[in-house]
This record gives sequence, C-alpha cells and structure tokens, in this order.
Amino acid sequence: MNYNTRRIKEYNPQGSIKSQLFKHSAEYLVLAVLKHHIPLKYNKAVLSERPDIQLEGLGVEVTIADSRENMQTSIEFSKYCHGNNTELRKKTIEKSGKYKIKKVKNSAHEITILQSGGGANKNYLSCIEQSIYKKEQNIRKYINDYNGTLELAILQKERLPGIDYEQIADHIIRVSSDINTIHTVYYIDQKCMLCVDLISKETTQFDHGECYECLHKMARMTAEGIIALEDEEWA
Repeated sequence: MNYNTRRIKEYNPQGSIKSQLFKHSAEYLVLAVLKHHIPLKYNKAVLSERPDIQLEGLGVEVTIADSRENMQTSIEFSKYCHGNNTELRKKTIEKSGKYKIKKVKNSAHEITILQSGGGANKNYLSCIEQSIYKKEQNIRKYINDYNGTLELAILQKERLPGIDYEQIADHIIRVSSDINTIHTVYYIDQKCMLCVDLISKETTQFDHGECYECLHKMARMTAEGIIALEDEEWA
C-alpha cells in the first residue's frame, strides 16, 4: 500500500462523511489497517458481505464500539487541553462523577490527564462487550453457509484515557471465552491495533505511528469513490 500519495496528502474533507457511506468507510479503514500491519495475510482481502472483509478461507466481521458519552468526553478533554473555555470543559467532564481532570508530575514536567472512575471504565468496556455479542449473534445466522475461518475487528475511534490496552485485551478474552465462532479479535483505535488470539489467548500490539490519519483518509476517499482498490494507494 502507498498511503503517502499526493492526492491523499492534499485531500481535505469538509464536514462528516455522508451517513449512507459511514459503514463502508469504517470497513475500508479496518481493511487498510489490516493490510498495513499484516500485509502477507491480508494483501488480497476485499470488502464483501457476510462477512464484511473476505479473502480465501478467511473472513472478518467489522463493528464500531463507541458510546456517545465516551466520544463526547474525549472531545471535551481535547478542547480543555487546548485552552478552549477550560472552566466550562472541566465542569462538563466532571459533572457525572465518572471522570476527573488531574495534574500529575512527569519527570520534571506537570501534565494533565483524564482520570476515569470505575463507572466510566465499565461503560467503555461494556461497549466492546456488546459489540462482540452482537456480531457473534449475526455470525450465527450465516455460519452454516460459510466454510472459512472467522475473525472480528472492533473499531474504537476514541479510546478513553485511563484505560490501557492490557485491560482491553483481558476483557476481550474474558467475554469471548464461551464463543467458538470467532478465532481472532482485532481492536483498532487511533494509536494501535491489538490482535487478540482467542485460541492461544496471546495478544500482539501493532502501533500505527503516524500513518493512521492517512489510512483514515484512504478509507473515506474509497467509500466516496474518489479512489478505488485497484489504484496505487491500495496496491
């Protein structure tokens, strides 16, 4: 793949993507991330139906796990850190009692963090859990007609500060313990991709580095028909 082409760098989307293209854009983003991090395995993968991403003998179902509350909290915290009406942002974030803005020492510097309580963590992890169960139910509707191995990709656009990747991986393994239709779960956010093997219980972490924004652009441009899977960006 080549996500550093001129047209990707120059692409400047205005506003949110059209609602009817949102699902395909998310699927293209997962496809791009998989092709980027595990190219030998997913080089020939394409979008399809039941499951969403397919290649010979393997399929990946895609789901999005973001609660409105978590996304709004992350947005408000970002605005707070940029000095945008800080008192109002702080009040909005802390009013539920689930989150608290805290100043901590980091070496010689003081940094601002968003501390989440048990209620916030439970709500965030619950979104992941619900996504797994919902997709597992959908898979059961066509599992008898599909002969390949099935995987699940969970796209989480905003990871709540205060929750680490080890917690997420452990939660995925725990809630998937009684599921035998899915072999691997991929958790994808803006920073990295976790590959959780439900058979061996092993987790591998792939950091995106600086490529996520370009991959996100690629996905949206493909969903909008600006580029295609046959173009140089996906080659």
